[in-house]
Amino acid sequence: MNSLLWTHHKDGRQAKKVHGPPYVFRSPAESQNVHELFPTDVRPFRRHKTRGVSGLDRFDLSLYHAINGLAGHNAVLDDIMRFFAQYALEIYGLLFIVAWFALPKPDLRNRHALVMAGLAGILALIINVIIAHIWYRSRPFVVLSHGSYQQLVPHSVDSSFPSDHASGSWAFAGGSWGRAPKWIQILFTAIAIVVMFARVYVGVHWPTDVLASVLVGAIAGQLIQLVSKFVYPITSWVAHLFRFGLPTSKVAGDNGTMNH
Repeated sequence: MNSLLWTHHKDGRQAKKVHGPPYVFRSPAESQNVHELFPTDVRPFRRHKTRGVSGLDRFDLSLYHAINGLAGHNAVLDDIMRFFAQYALEIYGLLFIVAWFALPKPDLRNRHALVMAGLAGILALIINVIIAHIWYRSRPFVVLSHGSYQQLVPHSVDSSFPSDHASGSWAFAGGSWGRAPKWIQILFTAIAIVVMFARVYVGVHWPTDVLASVLVGAIAGQLIQLVSKFVYPITSWVAHLFRFGLPTSKVAGDNGTMNH
């Protein structure tokens, strides 16, 4: 039997019931805590009504519960998943800085690969904004019945599809593939895998949200290479400010001058 999902007018009045797929959704009373936590963020859900419901297929729901069902049993694992789910972009920002200074001083090519990976992350977020404006999908904690899931981190009720954190992570990884040193490619990709798992684990995304993010990130990583030659002079200029990418003879000559 089909379940029912309530929609609302802008003033909060209950409007009508819409038939959805055979899953258990929250009634207005059960969703009250969401409205209390995020009173200003429920407008996208009301505006787009039930568009997100069509994406909840049996595969998504089963895999979501399989992953999210692991939450709440081990405090250490929960904390690790919270960390990667919430601070993915900050992690990549820190890794960018570490890699920038860890690379050999003359290595301008790989520093440029880092810059392009970072720009790929920004492009992925822009793509996500466009997708979210075209198709709205409700988050798990909005539509699932209370007590049927674990939500480990607070989150607004904006569109669930695709995941910004996962898309940005996979764009960083995709932008480094075949261009940055192996250790950077492996590290960026490994973290992207953890982030996409963590976003489902903490209860704020459906599995297909993060799977779609892999595609968004990979596409962004390739598209950004179209402007690589235009960005390279900027990378070179910034690297030279840190005295990176300069010919060895030039650095040695400057050091000799400074010693006199």
